[in-house]
Amino acid sequence: MNEHKYTKEEIAKMRENAEIAVNTMTASGVAIGFAPVLIDVAALMAAMGVGVAAIAKCYGYSLNKEDAGELILRFFKAVGTTGACIAAGQKLITSLFKSNPVSYVPVMIADAVLCGSTAYAVGSTSEKYFRKCAEGKRVSNDEIRQWMKEGKERGKEISKKQAEQEAEKKKKD
Repeated sequence: MNEHKYTKEEIAKMRENAEIAVNTMTASGVAIGFAPVLIDVAALMAAMGVGVAAIAKCYGYSLNKEDAGELILRFFKAVGTTGACIAAGQKLITSLFKSNPVSYVPVMIADAVLCGSTAYAVGSTSEKYFRKCAEGKRVSNDEIRQWMKEGKERGKEISKKQAEQEAEKKKKD
């Protein structure tokens, strides 16, 4: 990792750019939630990997997709096995119900919120992680766990609005 310390002004500009990447990740996650079963999981993981690499670049770091994947895995490990299993279970259930025409729209919205909030949690945690690294500070698993928890909650609010708007567009089409 880059050990360079930046000025407060440089960090502020980096943060602005990183927040654009976080918002793009969230919107991508919501859109992916509306994708057909089996495509959505792979697409979400790819979008999060690209997003994490973009956020890293905002702070002067260069990550390849493997490095981004390892960092995302670290974030989920910090959350703990129970939290990761709950998220995986939610994703599995929403994916299974996507194929049912009766529950299609509400499940698509729920899955879009789940994908968007997960992307937001990973993106916002990445932003904080790389900002702290750019400031020359170390990041603990406790901090990551807290950031992921806060990101998941905030991401639900943001993703729900976006998912409802997307569902309305789809109804009109």
